[in-house]
Amino acid sequence: MWHLNGADKVAKQIILSVLSVCTLTLAGSGCGSTHTASKVATASDDSSVRPSTTIPSLVGTEWVQAGHFGYLRIDRENVGGSDGCNHFGGIGISGAPSRFVFGTDGLINKSPGWALVSTKMACFPEPSPAIDLPSLAWKSYVLEAQSLVIKTEAGDTLRFTRRAS
Repeated sequence: MWHLNGADKVAKQIILSVLSVCTLTLAGSGCGSTHTASKVATASDDSSVRPSTTIPSLVGTEWVQAGHFGYLRIDRENVGGSDGCNHFGGIGISGAPSRFVFGTDGLINKSPGWALVSTKMACFPEPSPAIDLPSLAWKSYVLEAQSLVIKTEAGDTLRFTRRAS
């Protein structure tokens, strides 16, 4: 099932074309399972004047949500993780840079062309509920002790706790 946040029909067609090629490449590599994109969102904001890397204290950290399966991993320029079954991560569409950055200003910045993709494996039983996946709706964050609190465009609050290493 596709989940498009704010992408128009043209962007959807581009995404489908790019992901079809990626899917064929992964399936043909002998990895044992076919990977397809199950969740896609693209960024359209201009981040050319925004930070291009995540603040150092978050780089390499992993976060979980109480009562949810999976984890969120924050890298220097992107995010990834697992929902308890499938893996997800950010990619750049049509050769665009792939950046999902937690800036020093408390804002979450996405590069134009950023998209979130996920594998779609048959997991039984499927872990539920899964963590909240990174989204274009994620706008700002605050660090509170061992918690990462994310605010969305709609004003929702998502709370993650640092995963023990």
